[in-house]
Amino acid sequence: MGEPRTLYVSRPLLNGAELIDWAKGQGFAKTVPADDLHVTVAYSRDPVDWADAGDHFDQVRARAGGPRSVEPLGDKGAVVLRFEHAELAQRWQAFRDIGASWDHDGYRPHVTITYDRAGVDLGNVEPFGGELIFGPEEFAEIDEDWADRVRASEKGRRAMEIKSFALELKEVGDAGTFTGYGAVFGNVDQGRDLIVRGAFAESLSAWRSKGKLPKLLWQHDARRPIGVWTEMREDDYGLFVKGRFTAGVKQADEAYALLKDGALDGLSIGYATLEDEIDRAAGIRKLVKLDLMEVSLVTFAMNPAAGVTGVKAGPPRTIREFEAGLREKFGFSHAQAKSIASSGFKSLEPRDEDGAMNDLLRTIKGIRAGL
Repeated sequence: MGEPRTLYVSRPLLNGAELIDWAKGQGFAKTVPADDLHVTVAYSRDPVDWADAGDHFDQVRARAGGPRSVEPLGDKGAVVLRFEHAELAQRWQAFRDIGASWDHDGYRPHVTITYDRAGVDLGNVEPFGGELIFGPEEFAEIDEDWADRVRASEKGRRAMEIKSFALELKEVGDAGTFTGYGAVFGNVDQGRDLIVRGAFAESLSAWRSKGKLPKLLWQHDARRPIGVWTEMREDDYGLFVKGRFTAGVKQADEAYALLKDGALDGLSIGYATLEDEIDRAAGIRKLVKLDLMEVSLVTFAMNPAAGVTGVKAGPPRTIREFEAGLREKFGFSHAQAKSIASSGFKSLEPRDEDGAMNDLLRTIKGIRAGL
């Protein structure tokens, strides 16, 4: 028997950068930092014996789609993404069964997005439709001041955003090396953002002063580095990159093979906006100074001006990427793409992604031909 203590159990959101990117697109200027995003499983002000709860070290995934909503919560300005998940609800009940208290009526899992909605009309917000991936349970005593610290961090710290481009591949070497262009200067992307030349200069200088460069990751997953960036620099066109895959790492070997075969050509930067300028007349945000955090190889690059051609080898990771692909690759209108994606995207079960995607592509082409 351990000494009874207050209990706070949470699971960190592992793909928080995707949620932040969605939130920015919905108009939330300030968000909870990506590494603070989580779902609460237990919050007991009444002391309980932690040993009675057991440990859950596995990941939990909330599949894309399903009932979701964005709504306010509590009296501290929180805005949350609510979703449904039977396993989390069962685990919450297990904590209740050992005597844990709970401040609300019933359990509805949620992820807090922001504490400063800044005039965003929640009625016009489209809930995040992508998969949510949560890490193992983390136990702690209740910290009443956590929300206040997060609100303060929102004011003094920028959350990570992601932006995808075609790799603009120039060369793939036999030694596992590749060169090309990541970010493109002067191009207005789908989010109405434009990166200006010099935006990365200060960040790259800071990395070099430490003898390092940003991490080379697979699909923005910090647990899956696949090599190293050996060179990054700005020129008149954009952000030039040179990388080297780490031989013997399974994901790196697979990425290298896909890159050589032309099946993979997406690159996505993870960054924080330090300085921007809003051109309200043109409806454009100019990104003047960026803190470059990491650069990932990804399946889908969604910047149309970066020269993406053909259908990518892997499935879209979020319903928004799927909708964008329908508009760009098949010429559907925004309304048509949204209608198809609302049902088609949910059919892509993880156990049969390739088969489901091929069937879906044939269906889409048939629809397109009949218009």
